[in-house]
Amino acid sequence: MRIRMFSLVTAAALAAVGLAGCGESGSDDPAKADARAACGLLDRMGAIRMSDRKNPAFYELSAAVSLAMGAAERDASYRPLRDALRKASDGIAQKFTADNPITRDNLKKARDICADL
Repeated sequence: MRIRMFSLVTAAALAAVGLAGCGESGSDDPAKADARAACGLLDRMGAIRMSDRKNPAFYELSAAVSLAMGAAERDASYRPLRDALRKASDGIAQKFTADNPITRDNLKKARDICADL
């Protein structure tokens, strides 16, 4: 079951990255566009409910992580955003719940970073 969920999340993230790249092909700063897209997903992301397998927040967080990773690869100034989102996602995987200090603290950190973009 966990493998299937991981596969779905990974597929959604890759699709989001691909679509974001298509929409921003004319952008002067693709790293900034990716970071803003990650922040946009974070803004609209609802509560992560572990009991709901079809909860879109899982996919939105995974896609935001992937976009932030792309932004950080292009521009090192986006590494803090990447790190915060990755740690938030890792916290869910480690604790098997979204309601844990690792995830909460790093989602707040990512939102604070996004507010400054």
